[in-house]
Formats: sequence, C-alpha cells, structure tokens
Amino acid sequence: MTQKHGRHRMTTDQRGLNGGPIAVAAALAAGLLISGFTVWTASSAAFTGSTDNTTNEWHAAKVALTDNDGGATAMFNQTLMTPLTSVSKCIVVTYSGDVAPTGNVMLYGLASSVSTTPNLAQYLNLTVQVGDYSSAGAAFDCSGFDPLNAATTISTGTTLYTFQTTKTTFANGVDTTWHPAAGDSKMFKITTVLQDNNAANDKDITGVPFTWEVQRS
Repeated sequence: MTQKHGRHRMTTDQRGLNGGPIAVAAALAAGLLISGFTVWTASSAAFTGSTDNTTNEWHAAKVALTDNDGGATAMFNQTLMTPLTSVSKCIVVTYSGDVAPTGNVMLYGLASSVSTTPNLAQYLNLTVQVGDYSSAGAAFDCSGFDPLNAATTISTGTTLYTFQTTKTTFANGVDTTWHPAAGDSKMFKITTVLQDNNAANDKDITGVPFTWEVQRS
C-alpha cells in the first residue's frame, strides 16, 4: 500500500492567490503604476500661470451749482416799502460740475413759504432776468449786471405769490434758458415792485426761497 504524505503541493492558482511570484509581480507593477501617477500628478501641479488687474477705481461725476451769496444771507430784507417801491438784487450762480448737465438750469420757489391768507407776496410784482456781467461785486450787488449782453427776462408780469405757488419743483420751474458748461456763471437780477394797492397796507412776507437746480441723467 502506497503511503500518502501529509503535505500536498500548491497549485499555480493557489500560489498566485497566496503571495506567490505572480502575485508579488502584480503587486509590484501596480505599486509602480500608482507611484508613477502620483509623481506625474505632483509634477503637473507645478506648471501654473496667472495674471491679474489691480488698482481699479470708479468715480461718480459731479453735478453742482454754487452762488456768491456768502452763505445763508437773505437776498431781500426790505422794510417800510411804499407803493411802487422797486427793489433789485443780483446773485451770481456758477456751475461747478465736471460734466455737462442734461438740460437747462431751472428756477423755482416753495409753495409752503406763502399762505392762502392774503399777504404781501400777492402784491409784489416779480421780474427775473439772467445775463452776463462785467464784475460780481459784493453779494446781491447789480452794478456789474449787463442787461444788453445776452440778458433774458425769464419771469415777468407775475407776482411773487404766483411764482412761489406754481413754480415749486425742478419739473415745473422756470426755464432759465441757461445750459451751462463746467465753470460757467450767470448773474440773475431779481426785481420786486410793490403794487399801488391799499390791500397791501401793513402786510408782510418772510422766508421766501429761490432755488436754482440742474440735473444730469
């Protein structure tokens, strides 16, 4: 009877599965492939390029009007007016913006500055002229106003009351016909005349504004 040994030989498949030469070779090849991929990936990450654009700035245009009234000083401060008293005051308005406005400068008042109760505004005839000037002089001084050089009457035959209650915003204001460029100036001559009407006796009006406005859309 033939004696069988307790050990048995491993098959080729078993050697491959259990770490034989084929398995070792396969593992080595896989390791080299992964290692090579890792090295390639790391190397490719070093190839970069970039560019940028810095120090960008944005600045809004300036649209502004100034005048020579010296602050909040009232243009008119008349007392003891009698019938047909005429008073003229002048103010220089300058466009200090850096872009051309869309349209003309508009002049308007403020309805809330007068009341429906009869007051002196109803008996003050109002005339407004705009023109060039030879010199500005002191605030409200009209000696430099040149009525013969491009002067335009923009409001006449109306009262201060009508102006203040109907010309109240940029949209419905009086067109001054002045479309300024940067640095342009015009002198506005505003004249009030007290009507010869006894209804004006002992009446007054205070706090009436004049506003010049220009816009750029």
